[in-house]
Amino acid sequence: DSTALLDFIAQSLLPAIDAKYRTNGFRIMNGFTGNAGLVIYTLLNRPELFNAYLAASPVLSNDFAYVMKSAAQKLERIQGKPRYLMLTTSDSDFEQRQLVDFAALESLLETSNHPALHYQVKRFDGTYYMTQPILATAYGIEWLFDDYHRVLAPDSKIASGGVPAIVEHYRYLSEQKYGFAVPSTDSLIALADAEFAKDKDKGLAVYQAAVKANPESHSAHDALARAYGELKQFDLAVTQQKLALAKTDHPFWTRKYSESLAAFEAKQRH
Repeated sequence: DSTALLDFIAQSLLPAIDAKYRTNGFRIMNGFTGNAGLVIYTLLNRPELFNAYLAASPVLSNDFAYVMKSAAQKLERIQGKPRYLMLTTSDSDFEQRQLVDFAALESLLETSNHPALHYQVKRFDGTYYMTQPILATAYGIEWLFDDYHRVLAPDSKIASGGVPAIVEHYRYLSEQKYGFAVPSTDSLIALADAEFAKDKDKGLAVYQAAVKANPESHSAHDALARAYGELKQFDLAVTQQKLALAKTDHPFWTRKYSESLAAFEAKQRH
């Protein structure tokens, strides 16, 4: 049960990768068959090395890498910042020898106490064996980054708590899950749009909160400009639209914001 390989990963491999490539601090370990067994071994023994672990069709039989022998005890040692595990398999002929242990590991995940570990188990029954790493990677990436890309629905549990709950949610994602900034802009704007349709004052307050929480976001300033425009407060709309324009150099947005600014300025003069 030597951890020499994990020492090498921690002390040499990861620092070398960080020194050469533009990494962002969120690390994913991904493996297939024997390498997937190593993925689980790493999670159990050095969970802090990676943020997420994708294990496709892991070799578990004959207590490979001591995973099954130590899993019950070591799963409960996973503490601190959240860690993520995607565990996948299928019913292909090549995986039949692993399915009993796979089911046992799944049962351990369901019954052991590991509040810092978030996991998902998926079966790709009926698919080819050699497609397993592709499917596991694709589904794993979608699962991991869903809360980054998915805008909170205004009636969702989090958004129902209002601006403070949304801001806190994205603070958690930024500081605890990812380690890099995850903007709350789109979710706050979605809530603002919903509130504005029902109550202009309440909606305006949320647009303003979106700008306060994301002052460098061109889309937050644009949304607030749009709200001021609907309220016929064109001086304020012009100010916010100019800020939106100043905070992006993307051709699509600069053209769109320039057109909006011209429209607000025309209404301002009248």
